[in-house]
Amino acid sequence: MLALVSFGVVAQTTIETPRTIRVVTDNVYAPYSFQSDEGKLQGIVIDQWLAWEKKTGIKVEIQAMDWGEALRRMRAGEFDVIDSIVETPERREYFDFTPAYTPIEASVFFRNDISGITDIASLKGFPVGVKAGDQHLDKLKANGVTTVILFQNYDAMIDAAKQHKINVFVIDNPSALYLLNKAGIEGEFRHSVPMFHDELRRAVRKGDTALLRTVSEGFAAIEPDELNQINEKWFGRTINRIGQYLTYAGYTVVAALLIIAGLTVWNRTLRKKVLQRTAALGESEQRFRRLVELMPVAVYVCDTSGIIQIYNHRAVELWGREPKLGDTAQRYCASLRLYSPEGKLVPHEESKMAEALRTGVPAHDLEVVIERPDGSCITTLVNIAPLRNGKGELVGAMNCFQDITERKLAEKDLEEAHRQLKILSRRRVKVQEEERRHLARELHDEIGQALTGAKINLDAATKESDGAKSKRIDETAAILEKLLGQVRQISLDLRPSMLDDLGLVPALRSLLDQQGRHASVAVHLSAKNVPENLDAEIQTTCFRIGQEAITNAVRHANATRIDVDLRCENGNLRLQVRDNGRGFDADAVQAQAVGLGLVGIKERAVLVDARAKIISSPNNGTTVEVSLPLMPLPEREGRVIGK
Repeated sequence: MLALVSFGVVAQTTIETPRTIRVVTDNVYAPYSFQSDEGKLQGIVIDQWLAWEKKTGIKVEIQAMDWGEALRRMRAGEFDVIDSIVETPERREYFDFTPAYTPIEASVFFRNDISGITDIASLKGFPVGVKAGDQHLDKLKANGVTTVILFQNYDAMIDAAKQHKINVFVIDNPSALYLLNKAGIEGEFRHSVPMFHDELRRAVRKGDTALLRTVSEGFAAIEPDELNQINEKWFGRTINRIGQYLTYAGYTVVAALLIIAGLTVWNRTLRKKVLQRTAALGESEQRFRRLVELMPVAVYVCDTSGIIQIYNHRAVELWGREPKLGDTAQRYCASLRLYSPEGKLVPHEESKMAEALRTGVPAHDLEVVIERPDGSCITTLVNIAPLRNGKGELVGAMNCFQDITERKLAEKDLEEAHRQLKILSRRRVKVQEEERRHLARELHDEIGQALTGAKINLDAATKESDGAKSKRIDETAAILEKLLGQVRQISLDLRPSMLDDLGLVPALRSLLDQQGRHASVAVHLSAKNVPENLDAEIQTTCFRIGQEAITNAVRHANATRIDVDLRCENGNLRLQVRDNGRGFDADAVQAQAVGLGLVGIKERAVLVDARAKIISSPNNGTTVEVSLPLMPLPEREGRVIGK
């Protein structure tokens, strides 16, 4: 038990005092509590508690952390006292407060190119940086400022300002001046008149009146001179106490005059050089602006916050309006709206220019659709290059874009023409197959039957004639027999009736057997899962490709074996014709001139949206693979040609 004595007067009652108290405070709150570069906790609050410890004899354990964390852990009962706190109605529900020990003011800090911030209401619409747990947050929300960005501490806030991630923030003035100067960006910001006037206090948990009295009386016992010395240590002394130096003034006048004369000469020389450099920089900037204006493509430049700094006349033409330099409402791009090539709306904050300014990564040959104020849209090709200073720091980005609307329309017209040409080619092949079918039937049914009848008559005449006439009739019958065979072969080549009557597999087997007999080539056909009711166009295309591949193998490859594999898999009809012939260099130009067979195979495949692949190399044979869709293509010829 320690007897707490009110300094100067002995207390009437004995109060139990703690042997150690735990104090928590902010870790980034210069000059009251902050950490040195070595991580040591320092500041006015720290020195005051050391003086309090000497006066009371009670040991003090001080911890510093992010302010929001400090408030949470104090409410959770992990600490006895919280320092550098402002009393608010909400906090009075959890804490009891000591008398105030210093006033504190806070202002709104904003970048130099921003104006019009005069009070809290003028912050509406701006993203405003605020420290988590700060009492200013409640006042901002009460005045309708809802777009706030919370930071763990003032260090994180100033670092974000240095990186141009925030342009407006609220911070207590002493900490602001210390941190902005330490970061070297004090010249980039201005501040409003003080908008928040508060007082710093210390607080204990609600109802702990004994500890509150111990803390308050301990600080009251510290001599005012000692407190002033602590303040002067961290705030510094005023520099108007020059009386003690007057005795040295006379000795320095002459030296000062000489120094002033030298500085005057040096200043004139320096000023001349600065003017020369400034003029050179001005000329360089003018040359750059003229170059941008003369460029045949649209060009504009943004700073790191996305504000447009430079643009040329061509950019105005494509945007459909002229931007206002420095206008924060037209950040990243001056177009009315941006869309992806698929038609999806892209907010300016998510555009490629914004991404390049965030990441420093360039963008090349991107298609972006721009909507202009008159409602018209154009397609542009965009190239973005980040801009860096001599230190390699990102200072902005340049966007070069050009109108490719006519080119895109031409591409669409070309695609449509190709599509119609493909339909016409399919139509031509279909008509050709119909003509072949008709001719084959005419040869088989009309001419073939007529020749057969003539041969029968000659056979009958042979029996009725004498020897000499019979010999001539036999010779004529042989000629007719040969002619009849040729007519049947021509009919079969034009359009095998077996393809229409029995289907694809029997027709291919008949073709393969016939070629094998004529050329003395070993042949083999494998057919699996082939449906009987194939689409007529797919069936004809597959047969003709197989016919061409087999004919090429017999005529040109000197093959001794031909294998044909036909099967259905994954919704496609797959045909493979493989021979063991001499092969050829499939990649060589001359390989494309092996008749028109291989070219015809690829052309037929394309017409039905099939994929043809020809694999070959010298002395290793040739393989022709085709994958045809089982679903029939829609009949669009009549409608398209009609259009």
